[in-house]
Amino acid sequence: MVYERSGRTIYEGLKREYAGPVGKAARRYFLESCQRLGMTSYFPLKLLDYIRSQNLKGLRAEGIASKILRRFPQYDGRELEGKVRTVAFIANTAFERAQAEEIGLEWYKWSSCQDERVRASHRNMEGVLVSWGDPPAPEELIGESPQGKYHPGEIEGCRCDALPMLRLDDTKWPTRVYINGRIVSMSRKEFQRISGIQN
Repeated sequence: MVYERSGRTIYEGLKREYAGPVGKAARRYFLESCQRLGMTSYFPLKLLDYIRSQNLKGLRAEGIASKILRRFPQYDGRELEGKVRTVAFIANTAFERAQAEEIGLEWYKWSSCQDERVRASHRNMEGVLVSWGDPPAPEELIGESPQGKYHPGEIEGCRCDALPMLRLDDTKWPTRVYINGRIVSMSRKEFQRISGIQN
């Protein structure tokens, strides 16, 4: 009962946030990423919004895909679940980005799942500091076939996350930073100079 009430409180808070400027920015980022990945060709816009809203309610990709399949049996069930999972990750990243930018957090640390399923390009990004305004092209960085520039969760099958950089003390220095199309090692002082972060 307590979990149900706290879950409802969190959902209501997120709903309010989605109704304001953060939600507006999140939807813009969400649609941009969906278009880049061709999700707007696979799903009609209303269905993309439905997936995003169900994800906000905490439904898992399997449950959302199952609901869609009941209504639209023309979709291939297995493919649909993968696409829904990708759209849900895109929605999460878009919301994280909008929230971070709203409070002035421009940098994040790329975090992978660190398991055997993580692709080599994302393993290479583990722990790298990235600016929301300058998405990396992870595959190009290791000489693989280019997939474009994107943030964690914005490409099919990606389970990575963007951890907002709150304080410089949360990072061990020197650290790896993505800047000007490459990853470089930077000292705290060098990073302060390019980021403007002083704490």
